Amino acid sequence: MTALDEAARALKEARRIVVFSGAGVSAESGIDTFRTEGGFWQRYSPEEFGTPMGLAKLYATDPARLARFLEELVGPIACAAPNPGHQALFELERGVAGRGGALSVITQNVDELHQAAGSSRVHEIHGSLFHIVDAEGRALRRLERPELARIADALARAQRGPFKRSRIARAMLPLIGLPRAGDLTQPRHRPSVVMFGEALAEPAWQRAQDEARRADAVLVVGTSGLVYPAATIPEIAAEAGARVVEVGPERAFEGIWLPGQAGVVLPELVSRVQHLSGGALNP
Repeated sequence: MTALDEAARALKEARRIVVFSGAGVSAESGIDTFRTEGGFWQRYSPEEFGTPMGLAKLYATDPARLARFLEELVGPIACAAPNPGHQALFELERGVAGRGGALSVITQNVDELHQAAGSSRVHEIHGSLFHIVDAEGRALRRLERPELARIADALARAQRGPFKRSRIARAMLPLIGLPRAGDLTQPRHRPSVVMFGEALAEPAWQRAQDEARRADAVLVVGTSGLVYPAATIPEIAAEAGARVVEVGPERAFEGIWLPGQAGVVLPELVSRVQHLSGGALNP
């Protein structure tokens, strides 16, 4: 039996499946990763760009560098569409539901591409770029992709020409608010993205752990397994008896490993599950 056949059988026999996804599943939609070669944290210091205090200080001292970072982060997400990997996971969810089971996605991504593909049970343990919160974490409003695209365009234009500081401040205001007077520890508002030193998003994190403990199988997609405590999800599921299936260019967890890109491997895997189920996943 090939690894693909073994993985397909494990998913076909599972009534409760958890998908644990990372940046690799969105890379094929044109969204840059953070930790791989050439990723964000090699181009930008995480201490400066990955903490609330760092963002606040950059806002006050070097807004042009912050604007470049935000433009590179926001622009691709604003224009991104789900790729075949996201779509295959949605098809798998439909099939599992059709036979009386359930599939949930636990994602480290902040791009909402799983939801855009149709996935209905998504736990965003690292938050979302689309939700703006105040300094205490209270929800303020939601951004949509067209508005993110306008913000990215405004940031790009603000970096050219005179009066850069004031134009950059206006361009990023819908995304990040000015620090309080004399306080460089927190922006007044920001996306609800989990930053370094912060706890994972709640209630998503507690729900994710509960889902992992009840899973019969966990499908790991596009993650290095290096970011903790998020990377404990497959471990929690495995300790509770779940089969582990992993899709990615490198192996990070014990279980069935299917090397390759998510956009290629996941459609093949879901097609094999369909075949084992006697045709289409939906009855």
